[in-house]
Amino acid sequence: MHTNLRYDRKYNSLGIDARVAVSTSGPVVSCITADYDFKVPVDYADGTCRSDSMVKLPVKIEYRLEKDSTTLKVKLVVDNTAKDHWLRANFPTEIDTDVSWSDSHFDVISRDIAVPDPTGWVEEPRGTQPLRTFVDLSDGKNGLAILSKGLFEYEAFEDKAHTLALSLIRACRIKLMVSEEKQSELPDTGIQCPGIQTFEYAICPHKGDWADANLLSKAAEHYTPVRAAMTGRGKGDLPLESSFFSVDNSNLHVTAVKQAEDGSGLIVRFFNPFDREEKMTLSFANEICRAVRCRLDEGEEETLKTSGCTLNYKVASKKIVTIKVETKKEK
Repeated sequence: MHTNLRYDRKYNSLGIDARVAVSTSGPVVSCITADYDFKVPVDYADGTCRSDSMVKLPVKIEYRLEKDSTTLKVKLVVDNTAKDHWLRANFPTEIDTDVSWSDSHFDVISRDIAVPDPTGWVEEPRGTQPLRTFVDLSDGKNGLAILSKGLFEYEAFEDKAHTLALSLIRACRIKLMVSEEKQSELPDTGIQCPGIQTFEYAICPHKGDWADANLLSKAAEHYTPVRAAMTGRGKGDLPLESSFFSVDNSNLHVTAVKQAEDGSGLIVRFFNPFDREEKMTLSFANEICRAVRCRLDEGEEETLKTSGCTLNYKVASKKIVTIKVETKKEK
């Protein structure tokens, strides 16, 4: 349970004297870096207010724009020498909306930005919300999404700028309630996140809403990018370009492609985040000899009809589908 300080203060980097430089400028990628020292209180002193002693947090931010990309990649490095603070990246979106959208496990969820009335509540409500790989604000015509990498908390504010905040560091102390009158503080300092911390996220302006911008796919590409590897010359006869399998409906999001646990085929898992049924055709490079709809634990439930290398399937609203496919091996 997090509690606010009785006398708190907020600090930001607006108007700070930063050292800005173009570090890379080429036909494929361009980068701008900004370095500055961010002054914050050393800690929360006696537990009721921020310390009067200040410390500098060295910050370096790299903004990376790649050719033909619609996202601006950001890498932020900070040397966290302070304690008991909450560090966030804030984005003034200027987008007038009452809800935020973020992905969850096998879904995309809308949440009200307004904080509920706390009358009668024991704990004060907070506006922070979870995300997996993206959060988005949109007015239906334009939107701004933040694609995260291992950062799972955001907050959308009802301020004039319609600010969207992404949590980077929650440095705090661990206190256990020994009795109603006494708390015991644990000596563990790891939760203060000391030292060099590196964060990666991307800023993605777009037209329409999260679905129009295909944010699930863009966030997946950012979270798990393609990696190049150099190998020796192969002796196979595969073409230079080929597709192992494909799904013709981009509204369905593939979450797993793996060998079946029993070794008898390939598991393809996807889900439908929309409030409507979606049709899809699953195509493989080789002819399908058997296809089965399975549970998440890969227990078989229903044999599916196939036609050559393809399989047609209707996915109900908000449905997770797991299909095991066995294909004929080439001679």
